[in-house]
Amino acid sequence: MPRSIWKALFSLAFIMALAAVATGQSTDRDNPTKLTSPEISGYVDGDNSGKLYYYSFVAGPGEVVITLDVKAVGYHTSTGFDIFDQNAQMITNERVSAIKGGEERRVNRFVLSRKSSLIIRLTPGGTYGKHESGAFRLRLSGAVDVSGASQPTCLPKQGTLRIKMKDGSIKEIDLKQADEITIQP
Repeated sequence: MPRSIWKALFSLAFIMALAAVATGQSTDRDNPTKLTSPEISGYVDGDNSGKLYYYSFVAGPGEVVITLDVKAVGYHTSTGFDIFDQNAQMITNERVSAIKGGEERRVNRFVLSRKSSLIIRLTPGGTYGKHESGAFRLRLSGAVDVSGASQPTCLPKQGTLRIKMKDGSIKEIDLKQADEITIQP
């Protein structure tokens, strides 16, 4: 494959990855954000306090460890999570609160007998209302796979990929016809 096509496809994949990051956290339980990192971190403030955010990941078989750290920037803050299986059955949950600039940590462990797709419902704030101010960090470890290797990639379903070749010619690909983009060296 000519180097210019490789560069164009790499650029497209990079832009799509940035778009996925820019869209951020899903508030739709039926369309959770697929985790590609074992860590979720953020801030708690009046804008997101009490909102529900959804993430998906694959775990098991074996022990899954979830560590939730919460730090109050102002007087108080809190963050909680619930873990659900594919049948919307709750596996475990935790809520951590911190006050007066302090920090709190909770470690939650559970064991899965087989490989499973799980959903995290994350709730920054909500305990103390819109006046919360702080930060949180949720980390997954143990029998967890957040590589995204088996997950479909973000691919625009409309538009045209336009590649200008070194010889000046133009290559166009209708993205409605594309199913998957792979970049090979």
